[in-house]
Order: sequence, then structure tokens, then C-alpha cells
Amino acid sequence: MMTELKFTYFYSPDCKACQKLKPFISQFEEELNIEMVNNNEDSIIAESYKVEWLPTLVMEHRGNTWKFDSPEMIEEFLTKASNG
Repeated sequence: MMTELKFTYFYSPDCKACQKLKPFISQFEEELNIEMVNNNEDSIIAESYKVEWLPTLVMEHRGNTWKFDSPEMIEEFLTKASNG
């Protein structure tokens, strides 16, 4: 099932919330195959997903897209996703 999901995490090195969340995201990066996108270097990708806030986690599944744009939402979602 996880192979059908695509996760993209948008962050910036100068974003305090992103830096605070980085160790947490790193725990799940390999398990959930999260693509890490530095918004400072790849802002075109962020624009294509209509990312307005950092940090933002985007999940795609079967043509549907969901955005989680607060550290609390990201932590809660990844914890649930990794548990099945």
C-alpha cells in the first residue's frame, strides 16, 4: 500500500519550524520514501503544488492530493501513516 503513496516535504533551511521538525521528519524519510524539497532551491515545484506555508507535507494517492501545512498536523499524520 505504501508504494501507491507519494510524500513530498517542502522546507527551507532558514525556516525555524522546519528546522525544529527536521529530526522528526528524518525518522520517516526512508520508511515512507519522503521526497525532501528545499523551497529555496526548488520553488517551482512548490508553486506547482500551490504550497503557501513552510513546512508543508504533500501526500498523493491515486490522483488525489492532500496538504499538511503545520508542524502539528505533519507530526500527527506521519505517526499514524507509519503505524499502518
